[in-house]
Amino acid sequence: MSLSDNLQGTRAPFRIEMAAYRIAQEAVSNIVRQARATSVEVELVQAKGYLHMHIVDDAVGADPALARLPNDRSTGVMLMEQRATVLGGKLEVAPAAGGGTSLGASFPLYAEAAV
Repeated sequence: MSLSDNLQGTRAPFRIEMAAYRIAQEAVSNIVRQARATSVEVELVQAKGYLHMHIVDDAVGADPALARLPNDRSTGVMLMEQRATVLGGKLEVAPAAGGGTSLGASFPLYAEAAV
């Protein structure tokens, strides 16, 4: 199933689908390798011309510095952020409420905004 099969019947541009897939792949890989999580949730929502992705786990949690200090980010987080920003999107990583880590990515779906 493609990333946008369940998104109001319209597909996101291929480059946005691939960026979202690669970000999810890296995030889940990081969770499996490092986070000691017992559950992970991945949600995709299309709303108001954007594809929004939210990934949350119940693990140890992100260091709050990861969300604020670009020089302290891991290579994986920086690559995920680059994948989002090159398409006009954004990526945010923060501690999740109640523990764990929350990762959010948003991509504009309109061709003129999605470069």
